Amino acid sequence: MNDRSIAEGLALNAPRPLPYCSYPTATDIAQHGVQPLPETLPLVNFQRARPHRSRWYAAVPAALALALVGAGAVLDRTAPGLGTGPWQMLVWGFCVSTVVLWHATFTINSLAHRFGSRRYATRDDSRNNSWLALLTLGEGWHNNHHRYPAAARQGFYWWEIDISYLALRALAALGIVWDLQPVPLAIRDSHRAAERGGR
Repeated sequence: MNDRSIAEGLALNAPRPLPYCSYPTATDIAQHGVQPLPETLPLVNFQRARPHRSRWYAAVPAALALALVGAGAVLDRTAPGLGTGPWQMLVWGFCVSTVVLWHATFTINSLAHRFGSRRYATRDDSRNNSWLALLTLGEGWHNNHHRYPAAARQGFYWWEIDISYLALRALAALGIVWDLQPVPLAIRDSHRAAERGGR
């Protein structure tokens, strides 16, 4: 079996798309028609399995880097008193900001499994953490994400600030993205049923 057939099989065999990292519960399978994933997944080269993802993946970062170099050159000529040049803009606006972004992302997989509250009893130690959610634009609602990873929104309730979801909604309004998966109310409110059952 080659990489492409594995990726296509994962995508085509489920009546409803589910991310590779999700752990559907028996309730998800029964009520929402999702298929459980095998216990072990073979390594898949998704760059080859999905060529539409690999063709233009460098275009946006390259455009950002060129725009920052261009902005630095313009500032260097028009406002030399700022002391800003093309290389400074590239280093701080592209390289340093990328490293900071990586570290913010890595904090989710470490700190959001140690600090915060657990609304849902998932098969891991994921937690919701409001200050990590603010730092990472919504990714800190990690227990929510582990409860239902297919949702575009990680802040399940209105008071859980999820800036990434708001950006996705804006892109959907412009027609750039579509088919944002909502959180089913039965999934979102399942912690309440569990609390009532435990009393």
